[in-house]
Amino acid sequence: MLTVDAHVHLWPDRSYMPEHVWQTFHWVWGRRMLGRSDEAQMAEVLERTWDPGGTRLVQEMDALDVAVSVVMPMDFGLAAGEAGISIREKVRSLAGIAAGSGGRIASFCGVDPRRPESADLLREAVSQWGCKGLKLYPATGFFPDDPVCRPLYDAAAELGVPVLFHCGPVGYPLKSRYSRPSEIESVAADYPDLRIVLGHTSYGRSWFEEALDVAELKPNLLVEVSGLLAYASGEALLRRLARRMIDTLGPDRLLYGSDRCGFPGAAPAAWLSTWRSLASGPADPALPRFSRAEIAAILGGNASREFGLGPASEEPPVDVWPAFRGTPLRRSRP
Repeated sequence: MLTVDAHVHLWPDRSYMPEHVWQTFHWVWGRRMLGRSDEAQMAEVLERTWDPGGTRLVQEMDALDVAVSVVMPMDFGLAAGEAGISIREKVRSLAGIAAGSGGRIASFCGVDPRRPESADLLREAVSQWGCKGLKLYPATGFFPDDPVCRPLYDAAAELGVPVLFHCGPVGYPLKSRYSRPSEIESVAADYPDLRIVLGHTSYGRSWFEEALDVAELKPNLLVEVSGLLAYASGEALLRRLARRMIDTLGPDRLLYGSDRCGFPGAAPAAWLSTWRSLASGPADPALPRFSRAEIAAILGGNASREFGLGPASEEPPVDVWPAFRGTPLRRSRP
Protein backbone atom coordinates (compact mmCIF):
# COMPACT_ATOMS: atom_id res chain seq x y z
CA MET A 1 0.00 0.00 0.00
CA LEU A 2 1.91 3.03 -1.28
CA THR A 3 1.60 6.38 0.45
CA VAL A 4 1.47 10.05 -0.50
CA ASP A 5 2.27 12.43 2.34
CA ALA A 6 0.09 15.39 1.40
CA HIS A 7 1.55 17.85 3.90
CA VAL A 8 5.25 18.22 4.70
CA HIS A 9 7.65 21.09 5.30
CA LEU A 10 11.18 21.44 4.02
CA TRP A 11 13.70 24.12 5.04
CA PRO A 12 16.98 24.21 3.14
CA ASP A 13 18.40 26.71 5.66
CA ARG A 14 17.51 29.30 8.29
CA SER A 15 16.71 32.01 5.73
CA TYR A 16 13.44 30.30 4.76
CA MET A 17 11.49 31.51 7.82
CA PRO A 18 11.34 34.73 9.89
CA GLU A 19 13.28 34.67 13.15
CA HIS A 20 10.09 35.19 15.19
CA VAL A 21 8.75 31.91 13.82
CA TRP A 22 11.96 30.01 14.50
CA GLN A 23 11.80 31.25 18.09
CA THR A 24 8.29 29.87 18.50
CA PHE A 25 9.23 26.51 16.97
CA HIS A 26 12.29 26.37 19.20
CA TRP A 27 10.17 26.95 22.31
CA VAL A 28 7.65 24.25 21.35
CA TRP A 29 10.12 21.60 20.22
CA GLY A 30 12.70 22.30 22.93
CA ARG A 31 10.08 21.76 25.60
CA ARG A 32 8.75 18.63 23.91
CA MET A 33 12.12 16.97 23.39
CA LEU A 34 14.25 17.98 26.35
CA GLY A 35 11.92 19.84 28.67
CA ARG A 36 13.83 23.08 28.18
CA SER A 37 14.21 25.89 25.66
CA ASP A 38 17.62 27.49 25.82
CA GLU A 39 19.91 28.85 23.13
CA ALA A 40 22.05 25.72 23.02
CA GLN A 41 18.94 23.60 22.49
CA MET A 42 17.71 25.92 19.74
CA ALA A 43 21.02 25.66 17.91
CA GLU A 44 20.94 21.87 18.18
CA VAL A 45 17.36 21.60 16.92
CA LEU A 46 17.83 23.99 14.02
CA GLU A 47 21.12 22.53 12.81
CA ARG A 48 19.40 19.15 12.54
CA THR A 49 16.50 20.72 10.64
CA TRP A 50 18.18 22.04 7.49
CA ASP A 51 17.83 19.90 4.37
CA PRO A 52 19.32 21.89 1.44
CA GLY A 53 18.35 19.55 -1.41
CA GLY A 54 15.64 17.46 0.20
CA THR A 55 18.03 14.52 0.57
CA ARG A 56 17.11 13.82 4.18
CA LEU A 57 13.40 14.03 3.36
CA VAL A 58 13.78 11.41 0.60
CA GLN A 59 15.79 9.16 2.92
CA GLU A 60 12.98 9.34 5.48
CA MET A 61 10.45 8.59 2.73
CA ASP A 62 12.43 5.53 1.64
CA ALA A 63 12.52 4.24 5.21
CA LEU A 64 8.74 4.67 5.53
CA ASP A 65 7.81 3.52 2.01
CA VAL A 66 6.31 6.91 1.11
CA ALA A 67 6.00 7.36 -2.65
CA VAL A 68 5.59 11.16 -2.82
CA SER A 69 5.74 14.02 -0.32
CA VAL A 70 4.07 17.36 -0.99
CA VAL A 71 5.92 20.40 0.36
CA MET A 72 3.83 23.31 1.67
CA PRO A 73 5.72 26.65 1.64
CA MET A 74 4.48 29.19 4.21
CA ASP A 75 4.49 32.97 3.84
CA PHE A 76 4.76 34.56 7.29
CA GLY A 77 6.45 37.74 6.14
CA LEU A 78 3.64 40.26 6.65
CA ALA A 79 2.94 39.02 10.18
CA ALA A 80 6.33 38.03 11.57
CA GLY A 81 8.81 40.00 9.49
CA GLU A 82 10.28 38.97 6.19
CA ALA A 83 12.45 35.88 5.93
CA GLY A 84 16.02 36.03 4.70
CA ILE A 85 14.88 35.36 1.14
CA SER A 86 11.89 36.72 -0.77
CA ILE A 87 8.72 34.68 -1.06
CA ARG A 88 9.33 34.33 -4.79
CA GLU A 89 12.81 32.92 -4.15
CA LYS A 90 11.41 30.52 -1.56
CA VAL A 91 8.65 29.16 -3.81
CA ARG A 92 10.96 28.84 -6.80
CA SER A 93 13.71 27.15 -4.75
CA LEU A 94 11.37 24.53 -3.29
CA ALA A 95 9.84 23.95 -6.71
CA GLY A 96 13.36 23.39 -8.03
CA ILE A 97 14.06 20.79 -5.34
CA ALA A 98 10.82 19.06 -6.29
CA ALA A 99 11.68 19.15 -10.00
CA GLY A 100 15.04 17.50 -9.30
CA SER A 101 13.64 14.74 -7.09
CA GLY A 102 12.55 12.37 -9.84
CA GLY A 103 8.91 12.64 -8.84
CA ARG A 104 9.47 11.90 -5.14
CA ILE A 105 8.75 15.47 -4.02
CA ALA A 106 6.03 17.85 -5.21
CA SER A 107 5.57 21.42 -4.06
CA PHE A 108 2.79 23.96 -3.65
CA CYS A 109 3.04 27.72 -3.97
CA GLY A 110 2.65 29.49 -0.61
CA VAL A 111 2.01 33.24 -0.75
CA ASP A 112 0.10 35.81 1.30
CA PRO A 113 -2.89 37.10 -0.73
CA ARG A 114 -2.20 40.64 0.50
CA ARG A 115 0.98 40.75 -1.56
CA PRO A 116 0.18 42.62 -4.80
CA GLU A 117 2.06 40.03 -6.86
CA SER A 118 0.39 36.98 -5.28
CA ALA A 119 -1.84 35.89 -8.18
CA ASP A 120 0.94 36.41 -10.73
CA LEU A 121 3.30 34.38 -8.55
CA LEU A 122 0.81 31.52 -8.36
CA ARG A 123 0.37 31.49 -12.13
CA GLU A 124 4.13 31.47 -12.67
CA ALA A 125 4.68 28.80 -10.01
CA VAL A 126 2.11 26.44 -11.53
CA SER A 127 2.64 27.04 -15.23
CA GLN A 128 6.43 27.40 -15.26
CA TRP A 129 7.79 25.75 -12.09
CA GLY A 130 5.40 22.80 -11.80
CA CYS A 131 3.77 23.65 -8.47
CA LYS A 132 0.69 21.55 -7.73
CA GLY A 133 -1.48 23.96 -5.74
CA LEU A 134 -1.73 26.91 -3.38
CA LYS A 135 -1.01 26.91 0.38
CA LEU A 136 -2.59 29.72 2.43
CA TYR A 137 -1.93 30.63 6.05
CA PRO A 138 -4.79 32.88 7.23
CA ALA A 139 -3.34 33.10 10.75
CA THR A 140 -0.91 35.70 9.44
CA GLY A 141 -3.81 38.15 9.64
CA PHE A 142 -6.45 37.74 6.94
CA PHE A 143 -9.84 36.06 6.85
CA PRO A 144 -10.22 33.54 4.02
CA ASP A 145 -13.30 35.32 2.62
CA ASP A 146 -11.63 38.74 2.52
CA PRO A 147 -12.00 40.20 -1.00
CA VAL A 148 -8.22 40.59 -1.15
CA CYS A 149 -8.04 36.78 -1.57
CA ARG A 150 -10.28 36.62 -4.64
CA PRO A 151 -7.56 37.14 -7.26
CA LEU A 152 -5.75 34.10 -5.86
CA TYR A 153 -8.90 31.97 -5.83
CA ASP A 154 -9.71 33.05 -9.37
CA ALA A 155 -6.18 32.13 -10.47
CA ALA A 156 -6.33 28.73 -8.71
CA ALA A 157 -9.69 27.98 -10.33
CA GLU A 158 -8.37 29.08 -13.72
CA LEU A 159 -5.28 26.87 -13.31
CA GLY A 160 -7.30 23.94 -11.99
CA VAL A 161 -5.23 23.50 -8.81
CA PRO A 162 -6.41 22.96 -5.21
CA VAL A 163 -6.04 25.36 -2.28
CA LEU A 164 -4.90 24.04 1.10
CA PHE A 165 -5.58 26.21 4.16
CA HIS A 166 -3.87 25.94 7.49
CA CYS A 167 -6.59 25.22 10.08
CA GLY A 168 -6.13 25.20 13.82
CA PRO A 169 -4.26 27.03 16.57
CA VAL A 170 -0.95 28.78 15.96
CA GLY A 171 1.90 30.20 18.01
CA TYR A 172 3.11 33.75 18.53
CA PRO A 173 2.99 36.14 16.67
CA LEU A 174 0.24 34.53 14.53
CA LYS A 175 -3.48 34.59 15.40
CA SER A 176 -5.62 31.47 15.56
CA ARG A 177 -8.99 33.16 15.07
CA TYR A 178 -8.35 33.56 11.34
CA SER A 179 -7.89 29.80 10.93
CA ARG A 180 -11.25 28.42 12.01
CA PRO A 181 -12.86 26.01 9.53
CA SER A 182 -16.04 28.11 9.63
CA GLU A 183 -14.10 31.02 8.13
CA ILE A 184 -13.25 28.86 5.10
CA GLU A 185 -16.78 27.63 4.46
CA SER A 186 -17.86 30.79 2.62
CA VAL A 187 -14.94 30.36 0.19
CA ALA A 188 -16.18 26.84 -0.59
CA ALA A 189 -19.68 28.25 -1.14
CA ASP A 190 -18.51 31.09 -3.40
CA TYR A 191 -16.12 28.86 -5.37
CA PRO A 192 -17.91 25.48 -5.57
CA ASP A 193 -15.73 24.29 -8.46
CA LEU A 194 -12.51 25.01 -6.53
CA ARG A 195 -11.06 22.06 -4.61
CA ILE A 196 -10.27 23.21 -1.05
CA VAL A 197 -8.38 21.30 1.64
CA LEU A 198 -8.71 21.93 5.38
CA GLY A 199 -5.20 21.29 6.66
CA HIS A 200 -4.53 19.40 9.91
CA THR A 201 -8.16 18.47 10.67
CA SER A 202 -7.96 21.64 12.77
CA TYR A 203 -5.56 19.84 15.10
CA GLY A 204 -8.13 17.44 16.45
CA ARG A 205 -9.12 18.80 19.84
CA SER A 206 -9.67 22.39 18.76
CA TRP A 207 -12.18 22.55 15.92
CA PHE A 208 -12.46 18.94 14.82
CA GLU A 209 -16.26 18.90 15.04
CA GLU A 210 -16.46 22.24 13.27
CA ALA A 211 -14.27 20.97 10.43
CA LEU A 212 -16.59 18.00 9.88
CA ASP A 213 -19.70 20.17 10.10
CA VAL A 214 -18.30 22.60 7.54
CA ALA A 215 -17.06 19.94 5.13
CA GLU A 216 -20.06 17.60 5.31
CA LEU A 217 -22.33 19.65 3.03
CA LYS A 218 -19.63 21.20 0.84
CA PRO A 219 -18.46 18.42 -1.53
CA ASN A 220 -15.56 20.56 -2.80
CA LEU A 221 -14.00 20.54 0.71
CA LEU A 222 -11.45 17.87 1.62
CA VAL A 223 -9.79 17.27 4.97
CA GLU A 224 -6.10 16.52 5.55
CA VAL A 225 -5.59 14.50 8.71
CA SER A 226 -2.16 15.38 10.14
CA GLY A 227 -3.56 17.19 13.19
CA LEU A 228 -5.56 14.10 14.05
CA LEU A 229 -2.34 12.12 14.28
CA ALA A 230 -1.02 14.21 17.16
CA TYR A 231 -4.39 14.15 18.91
CA ALA A 232 -5.25 10.48 18.41
CA SER A 233 -1.92 8.67 18.22
CA GLY A 234 -3.38 5.62 19.97
CA GLU A 235 -5.04 3.09 17.68
CA ALA A 236 -8.33 2.88 19.60
CA LEU A 237 -9.09 6.61 19.50
CA LEU A 238 -7.82 6.95 15.94
CA ARG A 239 -10.12 4.12 14.81
CA ARG A 240 -13.14 5.82 16.33
CA LEU A 241 -12.35 9.27 14.93
CA ALA A 242 -11.31 7.97 11.51
CA ARG A 243 -14.52 5.94 11.23
CA ARG A 244 -16.51 9.04 12.12
CA MET A 245 -14.72 11.07 9.44
CA ILE A 246 -15.23 8.41 6.77
CA ASP A 247 -18.89 7.98 7.65
CA THR A 248 -19.40 11.75 7.54
CA LEU A 249 -17.36 12.73 4.47
CA GLY A 250 -16.61 9.50 2.65
CA PRO A 251 -13.10 8.03 2.21
CA ASP A 252 -12.54 9.99 -1.03
CA ARG A 253 -12.33 13.34 0.79
CA LEU A 254 -9.66 12.52 3.38
CA LEU A 255 -5.93 12.98 2.74
CA TYR A 256 -3.08 11.52 4.77
CA GLY A 257 -0.48 14.07 5.84
CA SER A 258 2.20 14.05 8.52
CA ASP A 259 2.95 17.81 8.79
CA ARG A 260 6.54 16.61 8.82
CA CYS A 261 8.74 19.57 9.77
CA GLY A 262 12.16 17.98 9.70
CA PHE A 263 12.60 18.59 13.42
CA PRO A 264 14.12 15.85 15.58
CA GLY A 265 11.55 14.44 17.97
CA ALA A 266 8.55 14.38 15.60
CA ALA A 267 6.86 11.04 15.10
CA PRO A 268 5.72 10.59 11.46
CA ALA A 269 6.89 6.97 11.46
CA ALA A 270 4.66 6.02 14.38
CA TRP A 271 1.70 7.96 12.99
CA LEU A 272 1.97 6.37 9.56
CA SER A 273 2.31 2.91 11.06
CA THR A 274 -0.88 3.50 13.05
CA TRP A 275 -2.81 4.61 9.97
CA ARG A 276 -1.61 1.59 7.99
CA SER A 277 -2.67 -0.71 10.82
CA LEU A 278 -6.28 0.40 10.34
CA ALA A 279 -6.51 -1.81 7.26
CA SER A 280 -6.09 -4.82 9.55
CA GLY A 281 -8.67 -5.99 12.00
CA PRO A 282 -8.48 -4.41 15.48
CA ALA A 283 -7.38 -6.44 18.48
CA ASP A 284 -10.59 -5.37 20.20
CA PRO A 285 -13.58 -6.57 18.12
CA ALA A 286 -15.64 -3.68 19.51
CA LEU A 287 -13.48 -1.14 17.66
CA PRO A 288 -14.36 0.03 14.11
CA ARG A 289 -13.03 -1.86 11.10
CA PHE A 290 -11.90 -0.46 7.76
CA SER A 291 -11.58 -1.86 4.27
CA ARG A 292 -8.21 -1.88 2.56
CA ALA A 293 -9.69 0.31 -0.19
CA GLU A 294 -10.73 2.97 2.33
CA ILE A 295 -7.27 3.21 3.89
CA ALA A 296 -5.54 3.06 0.50
CA ALA A 297 -7.65 6.01 -0.68
CA ILE A 298 -6.73 8.09 2.38
CA LEU A 299 -3.05 7.17 2.36
CA GLY A 300 -2.39 7.81 -1.30
CA GLY A 301 -5.15 7.56 -3.86
CA ASN A 302 -6.96 10.78 -2.99
CA ALA A 303 -3.87 13.00 -2.92
CA SER A 304 -2.68 11.45 -6.17
CA ARG A 305 -5.97 12.38 -7.84
CA GLU A 306 -6.47 15.81 -6.29
CA PHE A 307 -2.87 17.03 -6.61
CA GLY A 308 -2.22 15.56 -10.06
CA LEU A 309 0.62 13.31 -8.91
CA GLY A 310 -0.03 10.31 -11.13
CA PRO A 311 -0.99 6.85 -9.87
CA ALA A 312 0.08 6.27 -6.28
CA SER A 313 -1.94 3.21 -5.36
CA GLU A 314 -2.88 -0.07 -6.96
CA GLU A 315 -6.13 -0.17 -5.01
CA PRO A 316 -9.39 0.58 -6.85
CA PRO A 317 -10.66 4.12 -6.22
CA VAL A 318 -13.37 4.74 -3.65
CA ASP A 319 -15.94 7.36 -4.58
CA VAL A 320 -18.97 7.93 -2.39
CA TRP A 321 -19.98 11.19 -4.10
CA PRO A 322 -20.65 9.99 -7.68
CA ALA A 323 -23.30 12.68 -8.17
CA PHE A 324 -20.67 15.37 -7.77
CA ARG A 325 -17.58 13.77 -9.28
CA GLY A 326 -17.06 15.03 -12.81
CA THR A 327 -19.96 17.50 -12.53
CA PRO A 328 -18.52 20.94 -11.71
CA LEU A 329 -20.84 23.17 -9.75
CA ARG A 330 -20.88 26.70 -11.11
CA ARG A 331 -22.66 29.88 -10.28
CA SER A 332 -21.96 33.58 -10.72
CA ARG A 333 -19.98 35.25 -7.95
CA PRO A 334 -20.46 38.82 -6.76
